Amino acid sequence: MKREIIKIDEQKCNGCGLCIPNCHEGALQIVDGKARLISDLMCDGLGACIGHCPQGAITIEKREAEAYNETLVMEEMITKGKNTVIAHLKHLKDHNEQEFLKEGMKFLKQNEDKLREKEAQLRTLIRTIPDLVWLKDENGIYLACNEIFERFFGAKEEDIK
Repeated sequence: MKREIIKIDEQKCNGCGLCIPNCHEGALQIVDGKARLISDLMCDGLGACIGHCPQGAITIEKREAEAYNETLVMEEMITKGKNTVIAHLKHLKDHNEQEFLKEGMKFLKQNEDKLREKEAQLRTLIRTIPDLVWLKDENGIYLACNEIFERFFGAKEEDIK
């Protein structure tokens, strides 16, 4: 199908990565020192990444590309945590993408039990590893830690966050 999708000019891209966190769908990654569109399926073509490229390397073009797949995007979003999912849904809402927003919400409702189970498994894993374990977001903010890390740090998890 022919649709709008981003294009990255490799000559202009300096690999700074400022576009990456602004692609809520996870369609961009730095590969070999350059920003790359890793999946047509995950690029919504709205261009939230464009304004964050200081080199002007990202534009939108109309070309043959696989259709955007909100379910695939949501599967990727949930691996990045609650705040990423919220940012993605806000992105869809801000761009008046009502059908994609409905599809994303439907996915979350259908997978709510699985998500809770995975979260419980991860918490158990973090708690039971007999070594220092901590989790930070991309901004260096502590999200979770285990009891051994609490003792090392000298504070409870809720005080570290």
